[in-house]
Amino acid sequence: MKYLFAIGLVGLALSLSAQNFQRNEIKIPDIPGYLTLKCDFHLHTYYSDGEVSPESRVREAWIEGLDAIALSDHLEGWRFKDGEDASRNKPFEDAKEMAQIQDIILIRGIELTKGMPPGHFNLLFLHDADKIHKKNYKLALQEAKKQGAFILWNHPGWKQQAPDGAVWYNEHTEIYNNGWMHGIEVSSWGSFYPEAMDWALEKDLAVVGNTDSHIPMNDFLSLTDMSHRTMSIVFAKERTAEGIKEALLDKRSVVWNQDKIIGRKDIVEQLVKECISIKSVIKINKYDYYVQLYNNSDFNFLISLVDGNGWTQKVFAGNTIRFYIKTKEVNELKLRFENVIISSDEVLETVIKI
Repeated sequence: MKYLFAIGLVGLALSLSAQNFQRNEIKIPDIPGYLTLKCDFHLHTYYSDGEVSPESRVREAWIEGLDAIALSDHLEGWRFKDGEDASRNKPFEDAKEMAQIQDIILIRGIELTKGMPPGHFNLLFLHDADKIHKKNYKLALQEAKKQGAFILWNHPGWKQQAPDGAVWYNEHTEIYNNGWMHGIEVSSWGSFYPEAMDWALEKDLAVVGNTDSHIPMNDFLSLTDMSHRTMSIVFAKERTAEGIKEALLDKRSVVWNQDKIIGRKDIVEQLVKECISIKSVIKINKYDYYVQLYNNSDFNFLISLVDGNGWTQKVFAGNTIRFYIKTKEVNELKLRFENVIISSDEVLETVIKI
C-alpha cells in the first residue's frame, strides 16, 4: 500500500511538472566574470507554520523567474506528520525531485527561532538539519558551523522582536566573534533595515534580502502590494549551490526590495553600469544636447544629474528616457541613483561614459 502511495506521489509530481506553466524571466544582467542568480533564502512550508507544500515552493520559484531557494522551516515549531515528529530534512527531501525537474537550485536550510536576543537565524547549506540542537542556540550554531553552514541573522528590525528598531546585543558580538554569523537580512518582506546595512558594512557580512513567506506567493504579493518578491541577487562563478555559497561568503550579493537595490558600492556600481547605457547624444547647438539613456534591466531607476539642472527622472524597466543638458561637451554623465542604497544614509553616485 505504501509502495503504491509513493508511486502515486511521484506520478503527481511528474504530472504537475508537465503542465504548461509560464515562467517570468527576470532581466538582470550579469556582471563581468560572474553569473547573476535570483534567490530567496527564507521560505516556510507546512512542516512548520507555513501554508504551502515544499513542492509548491519550488513551482512558485520557477514561475517567478528565480534560480535558487532555501526551505527554512522553524527548527523548534515543527508539525507532526503521520503521527510522528518528522525529520527536519523532510522539506528538502520532499522538494528535491521537483527542484531537479524545474532546474531550481534547492538549498537545505532551517530557521533557528529564539527570542531576542539573539533572535532568528537561518542555517543554510546544511548536510543534516536533524543534528541542529533544538534548545541551546549556541550548540545549534556550533553544529551549523561544523557542517560548514552559511549563517544568516534574520530580520533584525522585525517589529515583533525589535519594536524600537534593530539592536546589536552582546549576544550578537559573541555569535559574530565565534564565526557563527556570515550574513544579515537587510530586507525582509517589504521592509528595509538601515541599521542592518551599516552592520553588514562594518562587520563584513553578506547583504541578504528574502521574503520570509509563510503563505502562497500570490497571496504574499497581494498582501504586501509588491510587484515582485524581495530577493537576494547573487553573483556566482557557477550556477550551483556551491557557487551560491562561495559568492555569499565573498559578499557578492545585493538585495532587490520593491524599487530599492541595496548593496555594497563596488557590487551595485558594477551592476548599475551593466543596466544603464547611453543610447545617443544629439547636439542641438554649441552647448545644448539631448541625451537618450537606456535601462537594460527589470529594475526601475530614479536618476538625478549630480552636476546639472537639478532634475530627477524615473527610467522604467526596459525603457529609454530622453533629457536635455547644457554643457560645453559631453564625455560622461555623473549620475545619482536615488533608489540604489549603499549605506543607511547614502545612495550610489557614479559616472556613465558616453
